[in-house]
Amino acid sequence: MRWRHRGRAAGKAGPAQKIRSAMLPRPDARAANAVMCAYLRAGRLADARGVFDRMPARDTASYSALISGHARLGSPAAAAAALLARMRLHDALAPTECTFVGLLTACARRGNPRLGAQVHALAAKSGHCSCPGPGPGPGPGSLLVDNALLGMYVKCGRLGDALRAFGGMERRDVSSWNAVLAGLVERGRHGEAFELFGEMRATWRGTRSRSSPGWTRN
Repeated sequence: MRWRHRGRAAGKAGPAQKIRSAMLPRPDARAANAVMCAYLRAGRLADARGVFDRMPARDTASYSALISGHARLGSPAAAAAALLARMRLHDALAPTECTFVGLLTACARRGNPRLGAQVHALAAKSGHCSCPGPGPGPGPGSLLVDNALLGMYVKCGRLGDALRAFGGMERRDVSSWNAVLAGLVERGRHGEAFELFGEMRATWRGTRSRSSPGWTRN
């Protein structure tokens, strides 16, 4: 209960109530993750990192939350990449779907397509991405990771890579189509955007009659 209370305080505390990470006890990963996330929601990245560094044992949720926090708060993409390296090499943890989404979001916001392509290759190698790209062939993939990848390539001005990734996706949802349509429109390729929009409508009309709970639009 004491850590839950401190997590709420971390999100609302003013300067006079600041909880310094050096004074924090050493909680288990779940409790520390809650406090760290409270700091991240409050935009206090340094305090969140202090909690992270004091944790006696970190899990994948710890790393994914901090990586996503770096992306949301505008840190350089290299900071997120350094956390990924530490996650894999120091703590021997495998990145998850949330880890890759956070990394790709960081690359998109900081305009770093080179690092984004490396993340793409790792995601494909680990089976979290179905989009073809650099490195070994893609795995079964995660739709969330695939969509984050599309968004990264579009925002970084790599529309050709986005279109290739989109063409190789095993599954698509409205976010997948919208990402590529937005990229085409932003670059003045209105004819191609209109054709793709027609393809999207035709695809949805052909599959709308399916009612399986597990169905995903292709």
